[in-house]
Formats: sequence, C-alpha cells, structure tokens
Amino acid sequence: MFFGTLAIVPAWYLMVPTREVLESFNPPATYMWKAVADLLTQGVQMLPRSALVAIVIGALAGIILPTLAKAFPKLRPWLPSAMGLGWRG
Repeated sequence: MFFGTLAIVPAWYLMVPTREVLESFNPPATYMWKAVADLLTQGVQMLPRSALVAIVIGALAGIILPTLAKAFPKLRPWLPSAMGLGWRG
C-alpha cells in the first residue's frame, strides 16, 4: 500500500494538474446521482412525462405478470419474468 501510494499520487497530479482539467472529465455516474438527488429534493415533476409513463407501465407489468402466474399455473412457462423485462436505456 505504501509503494502504491508513492506511485499513484504523483501519477494523479501528472494526469490532473488543475481543477479545470479535473472538471473536464466526463463523470456519468455523478450525473445519474445528481438526477436522483434532484428528483428526491424537488419532486416527481422533475421527471419527463415519458419517464412517468414508463414507471406506470413497469409497475403494472410487475403486478400483472406474477398475478397471472399465480392465477394460471399452466401459463407460467409461457410468461416472461417481470425481472427479466427490466431495461436500462
């Protein structure tokens, strides 16, 4: 750990000498968490209408599919998994 620190700290300062250079990097995960924080602090109105529609459709699919599987056991092999329908776009 000691030698790793001796190597990494100077390498970091060579790669990122100023704050401006650091801010020029694209931190996509940071933007995602900022969007979540904005949503939690400012409310659902921050979401686009299409996202609200997608949430409702996903919630309905998550309720209907397991209910159908429970009500009609013979249909279960032909029903898609609600978990498997998740999509990250």
